[in-house]
Amino acid sequence: MSISVRPFEQADAEAIARLFNAHKDSPNPVEGGITGDQLALEIRERGVESFLVAVDGEQVIGTFGVFRSNGRRSVAEHEGFADMFFVAPGYRRSVASGLLFTEAVEGLFRSGRRVLRLTVNPANSTAFRLYRRVGCMSLGYGSPGEDGNVQLYNYIPLIMRAVVGDLSDADREQLGELRSFGSISERLDDHLASDAFLHDGRLALQYHLALGGMKLNALVDAHAAVVVEATLIGPDGSVRRLELDNPPAIPEPDVPAMVARCGDLTLTVDPVDGTVDVGHPDHYGPLVSVTWPGRPGFRAAGWRESDSRAFRMERTPSGVRITELETSISCTARVEDDALIQDLTAEPNSELRLFESVGLRTGWFDAVPVRGPSLTCAPVGAGLAVRDCTEVVAASVELDPSFPATWYGEQGEKVVETTGRRTSMIHSTLLDRRFTTDESGAARIVTVVHPPARSRPGALTFGGLVADPVVSTKESLRIRESAAGVADWRINGRRLVRTPFPRIRGFACNPYWRAGVWATHEPERHRREHGMGWGLSRQTWSTTQTGSLISDDRRNLFTINDSLVVGRHEFSVTSVETDGEDVLWLTPMTGPGTRVVFPGLRGPWSTPSSGVWQRWTPSTLIELDQGIWLSIAPAPGHEELVPEILVRSTPSGLLVGCTSRAGLEEDPMVWRVRATGAPLTRMTRVGTAA
Repeated sequence: MSISVRPFEQADAEAIARLFNAHKDSPNPVEGGITGDQLALEIRERGVESFLVAVDGEQVIGTFGVFRSNGRRSVAEHEGFADMFFVAPGYRRSVASGLLFTEAVEGLFRSGRRVLRLTVNPANSTAFRLYRRVGCMSLGYGSPGEDGNVQLYNYIPLIMRAVVGDLSDADREQLGELRSFGSISERLDDHLASDAFLHDGRLALQYHLALGGMKLNALVDAHAAVVVEATLIGPDGSVRRLELDNPPAIPEPDVPAMVARCGDLTLTVDPVDGTVDVGHPDHYGPLVSVTWPGRPGFRAAGWRESDSRAFRMERTPSGVRITELETSISCTARVEDDALIQDLTAEPNSELRLFESVGLRTGWFDAVPVRGPSLTCAPVGAGLAVRDCTEVVAASVELDPSFPATWYGEQGEKVVETTGRRTSMIHSTLLDRRFTTDESGAARIVTVVHPPARSRPGALTFGGLVADPVVSTKESLRIRESAAGVADWRINGRRLVRTPFPRIRGFACNPYWRAGVWATHEPERHRREHGMGWGLSRQTWSTTQTGSLISDDRRNLFTINDSLVVGRHEFSVTSVETDGEDVLWLTPMTGPGTRVVFPGLRGPWSTPSSGVWQRWTPSTLIELDQGIWLSIAPAPGHEELVPEILVRSTPSGLLVGCTSRAGLEEDPMVWRVRATGAPLTRMTRVGTAA
């Protein structure tokens, strides 16, 4: 092998695209793959700090990028975001990974950046352990978000910068070791809990680093991004406290959101990153969210997280005027006649970019792509009617500017996107919107928002779809404390749910899967920076006198209600939490070619329980691989808890999250799960989604 690392060249794009497309564990997967042109555009528009290529001779074998954004998240001026870290399987035991990481950290040090941020799927144990080995730490609860990743931070560039001035020439020669895999003298374990702790009321991290024959210990203030103290320990045990050369501390913004109302619609502006939300009291979460407009490749806001900016905000008669002090870009946002109107000003003929999210989880949409057939009454859901391009936004589906895109919600909500400018669908409810200001520097964006109907138009049904009752004389359902849920559920000896019990292994983005039915408490399903998680539970549980499971901190209760009907059970989940979600999780025993059926606007429709996709629904029917079906729906009388079911198809199998709003401990949510016989009758109205 003759492995070396060099900067990316335009001619590498096709080879890198082929490398990513050829491996299922690529860090940036897109169904159907990406082209070299799309990859090159993606690199440019992320605000690239550096993009490194590892080669064996002329063969591209790995990549590592440091960017201002990865689309989902954008970082502050003092940070770099690591992504597209990938090494071909045959080279993962070579020096390629070390060379890529070393060069990337050296580049951050030279550029003055203090922190390297990244995201990683914790179920990818190889990648997760690698990042931990080189000093990447968690600042919060390490539960993967909707994108399946946890966020990690590496402060070694900051430490190097702060201590270098008080090191001898011989010590400085050893600094290179800080950028290698051998730099962490006390290895970080593989847990997902926070590495941070409070020090003098501040969130802090402790680093133990090897520096030749000596050790360097450093205490870091995580939010201010400064080193609090550092000591050098010699081979003889001598200790010397180092003089620090810290950059200015990063201030923590503490400004309340600005709110304006027009009738029942509420406009809320985040004063930290400029995101505009439009909400309604009868809809859980924002109906529409719009990020702050930025230039492609230059601080373009991420749709999950944007870096903080300095704004001046002023109330207007019907909304809010926001001005970014650094760029003088301004936006007057208001709600008028059921429309979000945004009047923007910037330099004349400026190209701007923003991301817009439609907050209808259970719904359908109409859209007309520039290429390909029209999408009519297509189901909302990632990876169904439109492929999910969140990992490579440059591969998203461009819409015809002559036709408005329209979304319809179950409660009569309606969102209409105006056109006339370049808009692409990253997935079915996430838009990449580009526009250019006119000669005067002005531009206007209008989004029509029809709020939910005062009275629900009627719950969706399966249109008379009927299932035969299960024929059974024998059923077994085992609940175990060590499984934290249902360890086994069978009818006539056939499994209804998939479980590794008594073992623990990874399932999709959950590294601690152990039960076939279990319960967790999660952040709000519409929470921008996180979204619905993956059922990760580290709690220990005990059995109550009634046979329920209760968490040892007594904050969560999971109950299986006995039923006289074979194959039908009612599961209740409750917690003492006053916010977030209580979620009942299931891993149904699906097989190749089985179907998931959803209620639809024009009758029920089905899609295979394979591939990678997700869909929110009020109820669902799931075909198991033994010819049995599972019917999952809220038990009657629990509508006030906003019950919704998240169905995810993953490479590990099907994951179902029955989600309800937390906060009503005395009246817990109840879900009815029923096994039915096969086949289903009257399936004539079932179509396909993709």
